[in-house]
Amino acid sequence: MTVYGPPGTSHLVRTALDYIDTPVNIHRLQYPPVPMPVELFSAEEPRVSGDVEPSLIYEDENVSVYATENSHYTTMPAFVHPYGVDRSYSYRFDTADRSVVFSGDTGQSHALAKLAKDADILVIEVIDLERQMEVVREMSGLPDSQLKMVMDHMAKEHISPDQIGLLAAKASVGQLVLTHVVPGLDSEQDITPYVSGVRQHYAGAVQLGSDFDCL
Repeated sequence: MTVYGPPGTSHLVRTALDYIDTPVNIHRLQYPPVPMPVELFSAEEPRVSGDVEPSLIYEDENVSVYATENSHYTTMPAFVHPYGVDRSYSYRFDTADRSVVFSGDTGQSHALAKLAKDADILVIEVIDLERQMEVVREMSGLPDSQLKMVMDHMAKEHISPDQIGLLAAKASVGQLVLTHVVPGLDSEQDITPYVSGVRQHYAGAVQLGSDFDCL
């Protein structure tokens, strides 16, 4: 299996293999010889352009995969890691019978709108900003004056139902699946805030994703 992703993916795969090295070596003595994880997993960090034009990062006889850099790191200070600067990608999978786009973490993004143009399904994160800030205030005990960086991050680097509706309508997306729901608390009984804003601008099917759902 090859894992494709933004800068840091190779580091992630390598350190994950290091993490399981001890149990692998313990259990390999109890079973017939099989390939080791280090032989089975690799990583690639394809070059993705920083403009709105999607980049083709993988293609075979079944699928073409495109990626674009979204806006999840527009306000956070750029920190240079040994592997480079953090990036966040959105992905599009085109097959013979459908196209599916995964937003990943993102704020409003012209690049994502272009990537999702005429897609059958857009799987996209969603944030109820007011609810999330209530959670942050409760957890931190800090006044808003000390939470500006967090508030900017939540408001500009995640995407609200209203913004999702505008994006989906602009891109003529066939169906929306809302996932990575923020705050998405177990205690939440009313999920309408995650959907109602979308409905103001988008007339297509909207589904709030749940574990084991099938489309």
